Amino acid sequence: MRDESVAYVLFRAKVLSDSRGNLTSMIGIKQDITEDKNIRKSLEASLREREFLMSEIHRRVKNNLQLIISLLRLQSRYIDDEESLEIFTECQNRVRSIALVHERLYGSRGWP
Repeated sequence: MRDESVAYVLFRAKVLSDSRGNLTSMIGIKQDITEDKNIRKSLEASLREREFLMSEIHRRVKNNLQLIISLLRLQSRYIDDEESLEIFTECQNRVRSIALVHERLYGSRGWP
C-alpha cells in the first residue's frame, strides 16, 4: 500500500572548488519542513476564519445600531411632549455617534 502523505523538504547546497577555481565537490543539507508548513497552513486558515468572524460581527453590530435608530425614530412619531421628543432625538444622535465610531474603528482595522 502506498503512502499518499505529502512531505515538504528544503535543500541547501554549496559547490566547493580548489584554489584554481576548479569544482571539486558539493555538500548539502536536506531538512524536513513538513511540520512548519502544516503549522503555517493552520495559522493562515485561523486568520481567514478570524477575518470572516470579525466582518460578520461588524455587519451585525452595524445592523443592530441601525435597527435601534429606526425604532427610536418610529417611536418618536407618537410623542407629543416636546421635552420627551428632544430626549428621543438625542438618543438617536447618540446611537448614530456610536455607529460612526464603530464604522471608523472597523475601517481602520484597529481590532485587537
